[in-house]
Amino acid sequence: MRRSPTVITLLVALALIALPVAAHAFARTSAPAAERGPGEPGRASAPTAAAVGGAPAASRARAAASESSPLAGPPAPEHGAEILLAPQVAPPFANARAVRRAARAAALAAAAAEEADVLVDKRRGLGARYRPRDLVVPRVAFLAGTSREGRHLRRPAARALERMFAAARRDGVRLAGVSGFRSFASQRDLFAGYARERGVENAAHVSARAGHSEHQTGLAVDISGASGRCAATACFAGTRPARWLAGHAHEHGFVVRYPRGREHVTGYDYEPWHLRYVGAALAREVRDSGRTLDELLPR
Repeated sequence: MRRSPTVITLLVALALIALPVAAHAFARTSAPAAERGPGEPGRASAPTAAAVGGAPAASRARAAASESSPLAGPPAPEHGAEILLAPQVAPPFANARAVRRAARAAALAAAAAEEADVLVDKRRGLGARYRPRDLVVPRVAFLAGTSREGRHLRRPAARALERMFAAARRDGVRLAGVSGFRSFASQRDLFAGYARERGVENAAHVSARAGHSEHQTGLAVDISGASGRCAATACFAGTRPARWLAGHAHEHGFVVRYPRGREHVTGYDYEPWHLRYVGAALAREVRDSGRTLDELLPR
């Protein structure tokens, strides 16, 4: 027998009304005892203060406030409870600074081990009789006009220079030495010549006074291309040898001692040909930091 659409509609409406009622009844019978109301059949009555050992009123008030506030965080631990603290993690930038400080300290220590950490500038100088004990002649090409004295370097710098010249040659760049060690007397004569030509003030931007030249340390060397073109002059900056040195000298323990843009720090004009040996670790530190030896070496 087919039912009319009206009867079907009525049955559907009754089902929709009955379902929420049944679901509510099921939820009440299955809820935990702590959530049941006092006096309800099959439900535990709410505990009294005596039943919980007479909990202090302040504790009960805190618990009630925590339960009633939707914004409350986790309850505070009771007196005597163990508190677990999360490990303190240093910010990433703090760790990075510590790593940089450690690397710099290690680089300075390595340079000191070779006695390559000497700082000579316009204020700090060497005595008139100072001459390194381990001067040797590196097995590299020098320009024809280089003096016998100027072909010497301290042993660690000489060995590093040989490796650097060999690396440049493998890259198709041929280098030549222009001037290495220079005594106090030789530097005095050189500065006097610049002073006569340019005046003392201008000479001080391109040449050191006697006792204040890095060449006297035996760790500095002027370099040019094998042809000698633009040797120890400003036009050397545009040559292929200069570009190679700028990109690779640090790999062999050398730095461009008087870089472009740091004239106010070094006190000298930019000299792309003037290289100073400090060891591989400190040379990398100079390159990575963008600082000069004046700013990195202890004073």
